[in-house]
Amino acid sequence: MDLDATPCTPDDLAVLDRLRTPMWIVDLPHAWRWWCNRAGLAMWNAPSLPEWIGRNTLHPRRPPR
Repeated sequence: MDLDATPCTPDDLAVLDRLRTPMWIVDLPHAWRWWCNRAGLAMWNAPSLPEWIGRNTLHPRRPPR
């Protein structure tokens, strides 16, 4: 099986917003939040994805890609 080497984007994960299970993706080496589905936003009491990402405490801005 060949895997696509194209980096994943938040738009690619939009289908996961339909799940009732909270899910989020963090970049552990850089300690920053990258993506969260709607159930995860509800669990974290965040009104939006940008607000949740903005809660990064160690690194308030996204590292350069």
